[in-house]
Amino acid sequence: MTVEPSVLIDSLSASEGGVARIRQVLLEFAVRGALSEKDSGDPPARELLQYATKDRTAQAVAAPGRSKRRTLPRRSLEAPFALPVTWEWIAIGDAMNLVNGRAFKPSHWGSTGLPIVRIQNLNNSSAPFNYCSFEVAPKFHLKPGDFLISWSGTPGTSFGAFIWEGPPGILNQHIFRAELFGGIYNPKFLRVAINARLDEMIARAHGGVGLQHITKGELESMLIPLPPLAEQKRIVAKVDHLMALCDDLEAKQTKKRDLATQSTYSAVTALASAERGAELSLAWRRVASSFQTLVSTPDDVRNLRGAVAELATKGLLTAQSEKERPAAELTAKLDAASVGDTSTLPLLPSNWLWARLAGLLAFGPKNGYSPKAVEYPTDVKALTLSATTSGRFAPQYFKYIDEEIPKDSDLWLRDGDVLIQRGNTLDYVGIAAVYRGRDAEFIYPDLMIKIRAADFVDVDFLHIALNARPIRDYFKAHASGTSGTMPKINQSVLLETPIPVPPLAEQKRIVAKVDHLMSLLDDLEAKLHKQEQTATRLAESLAAAVAA
Repeated sequence: MTVEPSVLIDSLSASEGGVARIRQVLLEFAVRGALSEKDSGDPPARELLQYATKDRTAQAVAAPGRSKRRTLPRRSLEAPFALPVTWEWIAIGDAMNLVNGRAFKPSHWGSTGLPIVRIQNLNNSSAPFNYCSFEVAPKFHLKPGDFLISWSGTPGTSFGAFIWEGPPGILNQHIFRAELFGGIYNPKFLRVAINARLDEMIARAHGGVGLQHITKGELESMLIPLPPLAEQKRIVAKVDHLMALCDDLEAKQTKKRDLATQSTYSAVTALASAERGAELSLAWRRVASSFQTLVSTPDDVRNLRGAVAELATKGLLTAQSEKERPAAELTAKLDAASVGDTSTLPLLPSNWLWARLAGLLAFGPKNGYSPKAVEYPTDVKALTLSATTSGRFAPQYFKYIDEEIPKDSDLWLRDGDVLIQRGNTLDYVGIAAVYRGRDAEFIYPDLMIKIRAADFVDVDFLHIALNARPIRDYFKAHASGTSGTMPKINQSVLLETPIPVPPLAEQKRIVAKVDHLMSLLDDLEAKLHKQEQTATRLAESLAAAVAA
């Protein structure tokens, strides 16, 4: 098969995850003999098989039980695809002896001694080491040039073959060190051969979502191609050259993407930060004139949503009416809950006020409850954090619990309740969503806080304000534990949150305007997602057609 790599690269690179897919397809081409020239003078690979058998037998005699002949599953004899006539299939277990790493507990880790090589050190050469300062069996020791296969972890990131290029160390569990039989493989080609078959390795893995593993027997029974040694060397040279081209392409794409993101962020930030009059008009013209360039991915749409919310809470999306002022009773309530220092907050229209959230509530704040989930349906459904992470209520994210929750409990949600995430990553802590659904259908978890708006506050306007940038920045600045993975805000921080409050009629006009704009952005985002999916499907189809 003749393959022109530039055609493949040009076709795939524009799709989502295109360069990663190019790399995988190139590996698939390599192990099918599609990237290398054939040489009639190369001894056929079947001659190599005898060397592997002889070496394996010798090792079995020297260390009984260590390299004995394995009985491999019948399916290992079923060739996945056709090979060139001078190539052979061989089971991984017939080509090498696999030695698992040592099981370390965190209490074994130290700050001195030999580095413990974990999966994270295989995937990232700059990842920090843990250290072992006590004696371990020689079979666990690792030296530069050793061939390794990681067999446990997260599919797509943890599985694969590696040639260790770091310092001498101790091998951790979940990684096999391969003792190759008979010198039949160029280690770099062997790495290509195994990594080209990662999809099958992952398909054979066991375990739940997230952490999976492939057993030693399953791995040993996998077939990999064995070309003549001279051809292995030619394939490695070709793959190295093509991977270098992929590196260059990836670097260029990253630079282009960073520039586009920076341009989009700059334009949208200018729009959201603009004050009235000429500044706002200029910022909007900048976005409008370059809209196709600035808004080309779903992430760009999300940035624009944030700008819309921020403009709305500054009174810049709707016409102001000086005749509309808060009623005397409302003004008194807001004055009692007024924010002392507003110098760091955006300027508001003259008939708006900044107020602390505490003065705008009819209920709350109240934390939720997170009991243990069960795997069977019950009468009580508890939301998970994912139900509100998008900023919109998503009812499909819940778990069943087998506990009695009194019907009059405040844990039950009512239509219009606002749920605020008190714990999440720094980008999501404090994110708010409005519950829309039947009363008493769900309870909410401990990592959410529930509030209910007073009757002089439109709950949808409050939702817009809570998710606008000034309030999101407030939550980030006041979250505790920001150096960890789960920053949190407490009820006191929430009660002091500054909220812009226009007259009720203005709140409703703002909500209508934002709903209209968000609907348009929903349509745009769906179209961009469809374009990305179409490009990816076309790329996958091309790759499959060329590899067939």
